[in-house]
Amino acid sequence: MEQTRALRWGWEFLLELRESGCMTAEQLLEVEALLHVVPCSRDLREWTAPDAVNPLERKIELDVEDEKVSRSNVVEWIERPQVSTEDYFKGIVRAALFFKSLIGLEMLEEKYKRQIPYVLRHWPLHMQWEWS
Repeated sequence: MEQTRALRWGWEFLLELRESGCMTAEQLLEVEALLHVVPCSRDLREWTAPDAVNPLERKIELDVEDEKVSRSNVVEWIERPQVSTEDYFKGIVRAALFFKSLIGLEMLEEKYKRQIPYVLRHWPLHMQWEWS
């Protein structure tokens, strides 16, 4: 469940950063790009439904989250082109690198600095992914 929650928190964190006003133009472009390749809350809910197929299952084990925990007041999905499994994996790795690049940035508000370790704590990055 931790990886599922970390991915959901990562999606929500990207949405918060997009609206924060503390991102540079370059960082904002990266946030927008990541929102198109990181699994969104709706993806995760669909992939963990009974009898659903998790396209990431060979590399990332997703579990159903507790209903009380997984309900939030943020956007669950944005309009975006079809995302391949390979692009999801690349997006997850790219998001982790982006989140790590924000650690210690002076311009980042303190509340966002405190969120980064929680997002990365169970981020599914400990695996080695290979793309063909």
